[in-house]
Amino acid sequence: HWKNRIQTVGDDLAYQEFKASTPSVQPNEVHWELHIFSDALYDLEGLDSIEVCDTQADYACFHAVMIRAVDEYGASGAGKLHGVCLEQLGEYAHECLHGIGHGLLSLFGYSMDGLARAVDICDNYPDPNPLMAKYGCTSGAIMEFNMRTMNSGAETPRPFSFDIALEPCLSMESRENRRACTFWQPQWWIASLKHEEPLTIAKHAGELCRAMNKNDTEMYHVCVQGIGNRISSVIDFDPSRTAEICEAIDPDPEARFVCHRSTAFRFSRYFPLEKAATACDGLSQSESERCRTRLIEAKKYDDRAANF
Repeated sequence: HWKNRIQTVGDDLAYQEFKASTPSVQPNEVHWELHIFSDALYDLEGLDSIEVCDTQADYACFHAVMIRAVDEYGASGAGKLHGVCLEQLGEYAHECLHGIGHGLLSLFGYSMDGLARAVDICDNYPDPNPLMAKYGCTSGAIMEFNMRTMNSGAETPRPFSFDIALEPCLSMESRENRRACTFWQPQWWIASLKHEEPLTIAKHAGELCRAMNKNDTEMYHVCVQGIGNRISSVIDFDPSRTAEICEAIDPDPEARFVCHRSTAFRFSRYFPLEKAATACDGLSQSESERCRTRLIEAKKYDDRAANF
């Protein structure tokens, strides 16, 4: 369908039609629907299709185009694709680089060796903004290792057990790569435990974060941030349920703040800022205000990326 529409009305108008067709679709499903559109776009325009991409639906178009580009250009083309991401997004290129990581992992295979090879290449092409590195190329490789999105065009998580729940993060050699893994690992846990009750999922995720980051508070909070980044689907994208989920993860005040802040930011990619900010409720007044302030700052960063 979308390939026909792109050929008939042009890529820009077809993309506007796509956006108009998805207002009632669940936020996480829009991301995968946009992957389908972007695949059709790449079939017709190749790497030039990236000119159409924007930051909609968690940068899904950039992800999809870069995944296809790695398949076309191979590992030796990673430098070229890194340059394309920087040209398109500058210091906001992390999500574009994320797509390269997905493609590299798929190219090298779903094994610890395949992950190591993908991460080695990612290390050669770092994110232009070190503060956003946990969203970049390495994170794409780790997400693909865990979630196997390229097997079927949707998330099909690798087999889970509590015995292996901390890997591959514990095997990451550099602290930066372990930070990326620590942030994305909760996505796999949450997806694998989705048939459990929401509070049970939150409790298990918190326990796994503590087990993975003993005596390392900074990395533990990165892990809790990762839970907040992915827990929204468990609570049916309802910001008012954030407090109970964050309390179940860890009642410690600072951990709760990190959880609320991260969950609120995730909601800000789906909803108007005012609604997303209700995820900051349930904290003390001062902490709720701090959460909202951080949310506004993060949203401004997202808006700058959208207008780059």
